[in-house]
Amino acid sequence: MKDETNKFLVEKLFGGCWHENMPEMIAPDSHQICKKCGKAFAGSTVRNPNLYTWQGFGWLWEKLFETDLWEKFFEWYEEDGWDRVWSADDDFRIKPNELIDPATFATRVREFMEGRE
Repeated sequence: MKDETNKFLVEKLFGGCWHENMPEMIAPDSHQICKKCGKAFAGSTVRNPNLYTWQGFGWLWEKLFETDLWEKFFEWYEEDGWDRVWSADDDFRIKPNELIDPATFATRVREFMEGRE
């Protein structure tokens, strides 16, 4: 699910390339080329963002903020998320903890984007 979410957000939300190795193109100096976009990477494999890390969380937060989807995401989150924030006995579960967890934030942004398709 993690790789599927990372790939979905990179491609659908930002129109980026989810890089794939081109094994037949490994150069003798240990470079790899993405078979979809042609970008070269040092080492024997291509690299894609991992939105489940703090670095990936920051990248996703900034990218979402730069789009017109920022406000729409939070409007959707409030509408869709309230039943997850309040329990039946009205005990408050801390909503910011969900948004500042890299894995949960990436998953919630994916849910939001899938609902827009």
